[in-house]
Amino acid sequence: MLELVNRLDGKEPAGRLVEKLARYAEIQFQDAVVWLEAAGYPDPAQREFRHRAFRAWLDHNLTAWRSGGKRPSRAAT
Repeated sequence: MLELVNRLDGKEPAGRLVEKLARYAEIQFQDAVVWLEAAGYPDPAQREFRHRAFRAWLDHNLTAWRSGGKRPSRAAT
């Protein structure tokens, strides 16, 4: 996933990268929930907050790209 984020440097169509990120994130986050719960991760609310924040960033950027081809904004850390 980080490889895709790091490729948002203008050399590749940004919209395509954001779409790939959205698909990858959905699969990754589903798997992460299972793995972290099995491992007894101590703060599932924090994990879910971070996942929702990243999904919101992806949704915002996909919408912006589809409506006018704007470049993705940097994700908040």
